Amino acid sequence: MIFYYEENLNKNHREKALQLSLNHYCRENRILGHQKQDSHNGFEIKKGEHGKPYIEEIKNLHFSISHSGHWWVCVVDNQPIGMDIECIQHRGGPENLRFRDDSRAQVRGCHLEPSPVADRLVMDDLEPSPTRGLRIAERFFAPNEIRYIKGGGDFYEIWTRKEAYVKYTGRGIAQGLDTFSVVDDNNCLVEKIGEVYFGKAPIEITNNFCSPKQTGQYKGLCIKLSEIWG
Repeated sequence: MIFYYEENLNKNHREKALQLSLNHYCRENRILGHQKQDSHNGFEIKKGEHGKPYIEEIKNLHFSISHSGHWWVCVVDNQPIGMDIECIQHRGGPENLRFRDDSRAQVRGCHLEPSPVADRLVMDDLEPSPTRGLRIAERFFAPNEIRYIKGGGDFYEIWTRKEAYVKYTGRGIAQGLDTFSVVDDNNCLVEKIGEVYFGKAPIEITNNFCSPKQTGQYKGLCIKLSEIWG
């Protein structure tokens, strides 16, 4: 299931939105064990070696979170999954990307984790440059992806797919964004990497998710949180 919220949420409300999403998924799918959650704080969220959040008590409950602009999205499933969104209208185009020196790399919407890349990729409307998106691609992306963007391909389509995939693997940006490609040798976007498929949620924002399931299984399972938020 994919849950989304279209208004700005502060940290406390984002945590509440996650608990609401997890609860709703467990009830709808009759997952045993969700009654074990803390009655005051909800599910206990832990983090793996590279910072990927998980729930230890329920092995078949997986989720991935992303937020951008005023959008917040969470995908929940019974298998590992990764999700990324980008509110392009809010953030501007890839020409508005810049680098900030940091020893940690941000995986948007979830957590911070160590990275061999000593920069943090951030959006910034204060430093416009028509070639900045390509410069980022040339520094961090795989050769096929660089060629795709040079040919006029959508930078954010590549970016959201790559973030979704590293969230799925749980290794984050530390995995190295140039160690895999979401574009094939024919300059086409790949439908899957190995046995992992890419898909899109039917919401009005640039997004991609990554799952072992065929993407068609997610159609019709998008829930607007404002409609179930008590």
